[in-house]
Amino acid sequence: MRDNILRLYAASLEETRKLCADIPAADFHRIRHGKSPAWLVGHLAIGSDFAADLGAAQGRLNDWMPLFAPGSQPTESPDTYPAKDELLAALAERHTTAARIFREAADAHLHSELPIPEYRSYFPTIADAMVYLMASHEYYHNGQLQQWKLAANA
Repeated sequence: MRDNILRLYAASLEETRKLCADIPAADFHRIRHGKSPAWLVGHLAIGSDFAADLGAAQGRLNDWMPLFAPGSQPTESPDTYPAKDELLAALAERHTTAARIFREAADAHLHSELPIPEYRSYFPTIADAMVYLMASHEYYHNGQLQQWKLAANA
């Protein structure tokens, strides 16, 4: 089952890269339908960072949380977010780490209680949260990225 989830996770990263490939860096911060590519990619990066952290790796993007956390408000200011290439590189690096940790994690660790009480009603275990982040979360936001592209080209 882990291999299936890891294939989906890798495919979602490739989809993000394809969706972003033809968006000019100068437009990456532009908001359409409430989000910008910069916010979406940054949000995916902190999601992968969170998955890695749940798997016992040290989170690296903690300083990005105020910018990209659920409920944060995207801005069109070009100075607010890291550059397009930095966002995509961070996403790829955190993907690699989260995938490795998920592949290598002991079943007992994955099936242990989620250490964040306010999310336990959604994700009772670490596995529940990691599988959601790896097999669903990114596809949802890639759909938003596709909608952004359609709106930007309208």
